[in-house]
Amino acid sequence: MADHTLDAVAQLGTSLASKLNLHSEGCRKSRQRLPKLVSLVNSTASTIRQIHELVQQNDKIFTEACMKDINSLAAKCRAIYVGVLTLVAKKTQSVSGDKDAKTLSAEQVEELFACLANMSVWRTEAWNWLEPRLKICQQELKQVKFELVLRYLLGSIARLQMETMIRSPGAWENENSLRCFAENVAERRVMYYKSYNRRRAAWNKSPSPKASFDDFRSVYSASTTSTAVLPPRVSVVDGDSFNEKVKTEIVATEKESSEAIVENTIRNKQLDNSSRNWFQRLFSFSHKEDWKNEDIMAFVLDMSHANKLITRLELDDKELKANLSKLTSSRLWKSRPNLVEQYSALDQNVRQDVDNAIIVAKRKSTREMTLVAMMTKKSDSQKAADRSSGFHYAPDLNVTLYFKLGAEFEPIYLIDTQERRLELPYTSCATYKMMRDLMTQTNWAPGIAHHIMAGRYDLCTQDGLAVMLGTWDSVRRPGMTLTLKIWPPPVPPGPPRPRMYPPPPVGYVPPAKKYREEMKEAYHEVVELLGLAEGWMPDQETVKSGLGDLLRLWTNAIDPHTEDCSDCASFMMSYSSSSSDAGPAGLLLAYIVVGAVLWCVMQSISELATLFPTAGSFPHWATRFIDPSVGFSLAISYGYCYTIAIASECSAAAVLVSYWTDLTPAVVITISLVLILWINLMSVRFFGETEVVTGGIKVLCFLGLVIVAIVITAGGGPNHKSIGFKYWNNPGAWVDYNGITGSTGHFLGFLSAFVNASFSFVGVETVVITAAESVNPHKAIPKAANRVTYRIGFFYVLGALLIGLIVDPRNADLVSGSGNAKSSPWVIAIQTAGIKVLPSIVNACILVSAWSAGNSYCWVGSRMILAMTTDRQLPQFFARTTSKGVPYVAVITAWLFGPLAYLSLGSGGAAQAFSWLLNLSTVAGLIAWGTLCFCYIRFYRAMKVQGIDRNILPWKAPWQPYTAWFGGIGSIIITLVAGFPVFLKGNWNTADFVASYVGIPIFIVPIIAWKLYHRTKVLRAHEIDLWSGRLSDDAISAHDTEREHV
Repeated sequence: MADHTLDAVAQLGTSLASKLNLHSEGCRKSRQRLPKLVSLVNSTASTIRQIHELVQQNDKIFTEACMKDINSLAAKCRAIYVGVLTLVAKKTQSVSGDKDAKTLSAEQVEELFACLANMSVWRTEAWNWLEPRLKICQQELKQVKFELVLRYLLGSIARLQMETMIRSPGAWENENSLRCFAENVAERRVMYYKSYNRRRAAWNKSPSPKASFDDFRSVYSASTTSTAVLPPRVSVVDGDSFNEKVKTEIVATEKESSEAIVENTIRNKQLDNSSRNWFQRLFSFSHKEDWKNEDIMAFVLDMSHANKLITRLELDDKELKANLSKLTSSRLWKSRPNLVEQYSALDQNVRQDVDNAIIVAKRKSTREMTLVAMMTKKSDSQKAADRSSGFHYAPDLNVTLYFKLGAEFEPIYLIDTQERRLELPYTSCATYKMMRDLMTQTNWAPGIAHHIMAGRYDLCTQDGLAVMLGTWDSVRRPGMTLTLKIWPPPVPPGPPRPRMYPPPPVGYVPPAKKYREEMKEAYHEVVELLGLAEGWMPDQETVKSGLGDLLRLWTNAIDPHTEDCSDCASFMMSYSSSSSDAGPAGLLLAYIVVGAVLWCVMQSISELATLFPTAGSFPHWATRFIDPSVGFSLAISYGYCYTIAIASECSAAAVLVSYWTDLTPAVVITISLVLILWINLMSVRFFGETEVVTGGIKVLCFLGLVIVAIVITAGGGPNHKSIGFKYWNNPGAWVDYNGITGSTGHFLGFLSAFVNASFSFVGVETVVITAAESVNPHKAIPKAANRVTYRIGFFYVLGALLIGLIVDPRNADLVSGSGNAKSSPWVIAIQTAGIKVLPSIVNACILVSAWSAGNSYCWVGSRMILAMTTDRQLPQFFARTTSKGVPYVAVITAWLFGPLAYLSLGSGGAAQAFSWLLNLSTVAGLIAWGTLCFCYIRFYRAMKVQGIDRNILPWKAPWQPYTAWFGGIGSIIITLVAGFPVFLKGNWNTADFVASYVGIPIFIVPIIAWKLYHRTKVLRAHEIDLWSGRLSDDAISAHDTEREHV
């Protein structure tokens, strides 16, 4: 490409944008008309530079054909840049004369740059000439920019897959995720071209009876409708740019383009007499029978068109076919002297385009093709345009190529998973639907038959690309070979990135009366800080992060202390009933046992998260290792676990505020709900900073309580009474439960504390949700899992021990369950010690913790809704985002469960509502614990059956699989005994029973519904996919090397 290398073109675009920006600031008319063009020039240059850097980092990202395509786009960008420079120069006071954009050398371009800043286009007639031409250049740049961005995004995905060693043929993440991405882009691209064609149609005029061939074709190429009713004799379909279609390796974006262009269908028009006159003028009548029984296909190359489109005409009229024999004999067109002269007279670039078009035409045919004729034509209107403009981008020619189609059809060959070669009749695969129907009618082996019937397969070409509905017509060839690939269990890609919108155009200068210099400086600072030249074009870090700024803020140094204390209000208030029901020893033992269950759960899921660092991990593991129905149900249960918890935290806030005032709980609940919604709808940076601050308050609060408890126990309080183990001796380590004495009463008291303790632990496991976004998951996740061990001992077990030391289980406020903050064991201990101000401070900290927990629960709930949306389990409506990237529909949906807190206004009060909602949330969390342990057990079994040694894993949890069995069984036991008090004599309460056990049917019913609808089966151990999406050894080494360099 000579001096048209990517780096050189990017530098040229940057220079042009800078000079045009200076030019626009010096001229009022330029300031009104040039900013959008300047922004496009700058953004396309930035995209080319990013692609260049991507190629420099790894030259294997793009295939050779794709690199040729990128270089072609870069060359087109350079032509547009130089064309814009020439257009402006021709109408200035300083430069005159005709300038051809293609003939300008690098030295001439530099000369124009040197004087562009001093030029001034101020005449009205000059702008009337210049403005429409600049609009054309602007439209061209939009199309080129769109193509460049697609290639940059796909190249970034390819680079990420290479780094994680998952870019291999047949990998679900490689083919299916790219296919979904391509389908999404294709939908946007279809809408883009429809809009563009509607604007282009406004410039086209209906042809007169004596119109040229080009004018006649333009009527049928302008699209205003999404359906086509074709004329009975001629059907016109717009094809892709032949400069892109001559490539031997078609990338995914080229597949999308063919699907999108086909949408540009023709208007519903019938051929009238004027069109028949046109045919009569083109073909003189003849009675020769040479072409009577032949099928003819013609391709028209419109060189003057902006896109150089190929238009395909299927000529079905036998009379018209006979007229072709008048044009030429059946010999090749190069043997005709007049056509050879025409071909030799063409420009070298045009001859290359004609040769490329012949290749494309043959690839488009479904049978063997023989080129038999060529005709060139130049319209008078195009000649007039040449004389007025003075220069052009491409020769204004219409070249028509005529081909004769053969009759032989070779079958399509299909290689199945057992390396057998099957033959599919070519005529039976005319459409994508016909081919899929043929697949279902074929007898397959039992191992793959159910996958075929369910549609869980891909047909891939020899280059490994999956065939899609919109690309089958362009890919289908006689004799082609397809490979059958069965889908492994789907891998949910996790919540999508926040949608980004473009900032104001670079270099934009508002009108003088609204312009402020400090705003412009601030804008440039933000652009430099983000490192983005175009708002919706992500850089590599954004592509890697997956969830954007928020998860980067949370996972740069994964530290679950905020998650461990996220339910701080429940954690600090749940000691109350546990202490009065079980006594000091029962309370301590209950927290030790539940802590052990949680430790086992964390060890199991940490090993999975280290090997399979996938965003939205929990439902994905259930889908991958058990059954898709279990993954669907787990997503629902885990989602409502956190959405219900919003209401429980608002009820807790109402309980805490009652310590100071008798303000109605409705006011506190309303303020809490509004605060939670407001924070979650703000930018992700604001949300993350809020969580960091409140997390620090939680930790400092508990550290202070530990110190105060130790001081009170040693007699350092205002009353100077040393407590020690007083309450372990009187009333004793164990207390009777509900009037039941003896060992039975002690056991029931321990069981009650056992259930209440689990309320405090649910939510600690959420640290694994961020596994996919952590920088080094093979180190960060195990480290976090090990820290959980110390936090269980410090925050929970130590807290239970200190409560047993400083609070009498017979205290009236503790036993009465009065439903206000005065029943908190911490407040009771501090008041008993005679400390005046500290209870209010502690209560305020717990109140902040309750608001923070509700805030976090709303975030987690909304992201679970996003995960279900991405996995096509919910409508795409829930994935809508604001301009700041906040998924407002998912946030509002999760927040709508918060008003359940108004149940506290009933007869039971806020404390009763808090208890109900806490039961609902906790049972769902316990079910998730058991399901995750079962996921690990299935993973362990699959490793054993498939003969894979656990020593190859990045990190191994100790004592497996017994650790997972203990965690799973413990979670099931806690779930089943959660509502045992209602079964005691005289204690039956329907509301408590429903709150304790309604989570079980909520988990089971979606499983049954999914299995009835989708007919899925539980995966067997040998069917479980243990390789796709896993963290490979090379990726681990790359992470370690990068960390050492840092």
